[in-house]
Amino acid sequence: MIAGFDWENNQWIWVKGVPYDQYVRSNQVAANTMKELTKLKKMVERIQDVVFPNEAVITEGGVPNVSK
Repeated sequence: MIAGFDWENNQWIWVKGVPYDQYVRSNQVAANTMKELTKLKKMVERIQDVVFPNEAVITEGGVPNVSK
């Protein structure tokens, strides 16, 4: 897209009609959402590591085999 300056409204606009500041704001919201989702994903992975450790071998009965 090409940006142009709208002298009447004193702001940059995209030729497709999206005001520049609105475009920047929506990008910031998207970036912040991705940051939060990444944090959430890391938290979920940490919880999964605690609840379902990789070392635990699940037997057919669904219970870790601790008889060894």
